[in-house]
This record gives sequence, C-alpha cells and structure tokens, in this order.
Amino acid sequence: MGFGQVIIGPPGSGKTTYCWGLQQYFKAIGRSAVIINLDPAVSEIPYEASIDVRELIDLQDVMRYKNLGPNGSILFCLEYIETHFDWFSDKLNSLTQSDPQGSSTSQVEVDYIVLDLPGQIELSTDHQSLKNILHRLEKLDWRLAVVQLTDATHIVDAAKYISIVLLNLKAMLNLGLPHINVLSKIDLLKGLGEEFKLNLDFYTDVQDLSYLLPILDQQTTPKFSKLNRAMIDLIEDFNLVGFETLYVEDKASMTKLTLAVDKALGYYSSTSATFLSASQNTNHSPDNARMSGMSEPDLLNQSLLTHLPTESLLDIQERWLDYPDRYEVHQQEKWAEEGDWVLQKATEKSRAEAIQRNREDQPS
Repeated sequence: MGFGQVIIGPPGSGKTTYCWGLQQYFKAIGRSAVIINLDPAVSEIPYEASIDVRELIDLQDVMRYKNLGPNGSILFCLEYIETHFDWFSDKLNSLTQSDPQGSSTSQVEVDYIVLDLPGQIELSTDHQSLKNILHRLEKLDWRLAVVQLTDATHIVDAAKYISIVLLNLKAMLNLGLPHINVLSKIDLLKGLGEEFKLNLDFYTDVQDLSYLLPILDQQTTPKFSKLNRAMIDLIEDFNLVGFETLYVEDKASMTKLTLAVDKALGYYSSTSATFLSASQNTNHSPDNARMSGMSEPDLLNQSLLTHLPTESLLDIQERWLDYPDRYEVHQQEKWAEEGDWVLQKATEKSRAEAIQRNREDQPS
C-alpha cells in the first residue's frame, strides 16, 4: 500500500511552493517521497519531479491543434491523462529512489507520492477526470488525501471567505477523499490585524458563521440578505469544513500540517513515532533524542520538535496578527540558537572522526 497527497487550490494559492517545501522537509526528516507534476501549463518547477505530465502531452500543442483556450486545454489534458492512465500507472510502478536511511546506492520502492495539480477550480468541483484518475489510483492500492490550499489573505473579506468555504465544501463532496483544507501564506496576514473583525480561530473552525451576517449585509444590498443566510445555513448543515494554517518556511507549521495529513491518511512511520514521542517528552535534550532512536536528520530538527506542543492557533494569532514584530525577534534568536547547536554537533562529530582516524593510522 502506498500513500499520497493530492495538492489542489486556485492559481496563486502556493501549490507548487508547498510541493517544493514538502520535498525539502521530507528530505530533512528522512521520509521517502516523490513529487509528481500533473500541471501541463507550468513553465518550470522548482522541485525535482519524478513524473512530469509534460512528457505525455504539451499544452501549447493542444491549444494549437484543438483550437482551445488555456482553461479548456487544461481540461483536455486531464481527460487525456485519464484516457492514457496506463502511461501514468507504468511510470508510477517503475519509480524507485535512494533510501534516506540507507547507503547512497541502495534503492527502495516509492510508497509516498505528492501530486501537484493545475489551479483550475472546476477540476476538483465539477469536472470528473481528476476524480476518476484519483479513484483509479485508489484501486491500485494508493491511499490518498486531498490538501486544498487557499490564500489566507482572502479571509479578511467576509464575502470572499464564504465563497472559499463553499468552494472547498463542493470539492470535498465531489472528490470523496480525506480532505485537509489549508489557509496558506499565513505570514501575509502580518499587518492586516486591524482588518480582522474576529480572531483567527473563528475562520479556521468555521463555526457560528451567523456573526458574519451583519458584515455581509453591509457589503450587499438588502435583497441578498436571505441568500447570505441560506449560504451560511448550508455550510453549517454540512459542518464539514475546517482549516489548517501553513507557512512553508516555518518548520513547526510544516510539521503540524504533515501530522494532520498523516492522521487523515492513517499513515504512521518511524518519523511520525519520533514526532509524537518527542512532543510528549518534556526533556528534549539531544542525548535523550539519540537514546529514543532519532536519526541524524531528526536530531538536526530537534528545535522543531520542542516547538510542536505549543504551536496552537493562539500562537499563530499572536505571531502574525497581534505581535508580529516581537515574534520576528524571537524567531531570529531561535534560528541563532539552532545554528550554534548544529555547528557544535558538527564540530564534535569532526573531532570524533579525527580521533578515530588517528587511532586507525597508529601501528598496532
């Protein structure tokens, strides 16, 4: 059985950046994973793609020969992938990669994939090709979870926020997979604190949306009041949507989201065990970490683990909305401490290796 994340979201929501950050993050924690690009419209990608749909079909050729616009061409490309699914499954079955816990030459089968999808929202809400592709992957024993990214700055506007929730709800119902909704680029909320009418947890929990009705009524004419109430009632009746937050450059944020996805997937690895045991341990010294069986990448990310237990919505609220300047200073200090610790460990390791080489060189 394999596991995977399906990354969807509107253009500009940070899907490709998240995939790139996830690739770096997984390498750091020693998790085997590959990134697969299923966006035929992308000109260049920052991550290393193990499978690239542009090898199968070219968007410009579709536009030229089918006389379609950009959006129609992308829909055609997804239909083409569905029709030629054997190409994709053969590529997937042939994937191997270096074992992050083994030697540089050892190879292992891929058991974790990340699918980078185009940004056309109709692919996840109405069009059936993506849904069919994902369900065929399920039949091949891949357990998938959808990660839907949304630019966090849109929640400042009440009308946009309701639209986002409805859009995510539609995608959840259409795709029928474990679904994690994410407010990405949470760092861009810095400086927007005065524009927030409610705390961040109101927007992430998606509860008691009736508090937004007075704001919505101010933004629209009175004839839309019943429509606003009906949309809110619809969202609350389903009661399915909630949001995680994400700042790709922050290790604690990436860890929190990774654990949420792992829970949705039922994925449990040695890395996950390390996270949980470390987060529950009050003594996070490097010696204790080594005794608990952490690998070298885990040790280098010890500061991330110690940060995990307190990474709550209140922390995020204070960091990006209430006291961003204070948290910036705090973050710089933490980075400096982590850099000093890594340098110290590297020096100790080099000294130990030098002593060992000296002993081996001495005549017996």
